[in-house]
Amino acid sequence: MKILIVDDSSFFKKNLVRMLEKLGHESISLDSGNECLEQITSLQVDVILMDWNMPGLSGLETLIELGKQEVETPVIMMTAQSDMDQIMEAMDNNAHDYIIKPFEAESLAEKLDSLP
Repeated sequence: MKILIVDDSSFFKKNLVRMLEKLGHESISLDSGNECLEQITSLQVDVILMDWNMPGLSGLETLIELGKQEVETPVIMMTAQSDMDQIMEAMDNNAHDYIIKPFEAESLAEKLDSLP
């Protein structure tokens, strides 16, 4: 599976890339929601792992814009907060799933395995 990581934390992205490699997945990393929106049509990815809190466009704002562009790539939101209102808002805007940071490889593998 080819996975797009959208997160402003270079430290987190490096760890996530390693985790995904151990799980047998390829990944591409971007730093912001704006970069994601600019590049998503040229990238061929199976899933997007998107951070909730980023400077510029938040993960939720990016998710909403992806919906307006009719991007059908499943999005798993990543957040350090477990605010159910935020999670429900993301799910209402077509997030496929969410995962709470920090997470273990097994938890991420379960989320990825649940994709259609």
